[in-house]
Amino acid sequence: MIYYNNKIFNIFINVYKRINNFLIKNKNDNLFFFNINFLIEKEEIVLYKYILFLKKKYKVFFLNHNYVKLMKYFFVSIKKINIFLNNIKINVDNNNFKLNRLYLLNKLCCIFNKFCDFSFFY
Repeated sequence: MIYYNNKIFNIFINVYKRINNFLIKNKNDNLFFFNINFLIEKEEIVLYKYILFLKKKYKVFFLNHNYVKLMKYFFVSIKKINIFLNNIKINVDNNNFKLNRLYLLNKLCCIFNKFCDFSFFY
């Protein structure tokens, strides 16, 4: 199955780039800071739970070489990520909230980057 000509794959790449741009702009921040108590918005909590879910699925499908199924889970994440990015301001005045939100984006990129070098698509 060739995904790079697929419309949903192109949308996924655009979402990935959007996440990556936030991380690049904030590269001097501590992207490893996380405190679950600072997840206050519904969209943050949904994304956090989905990241945990993705991490579990990644291990199972990657170890079993089920890459197509893994990509399907990545594609499902598009809607959740877009809802988060469209409704949650990342660069807020409260540094704890900002770092927490950057951490979530960083975790997503880490999961995606384990699977593929997306810089090829830039």
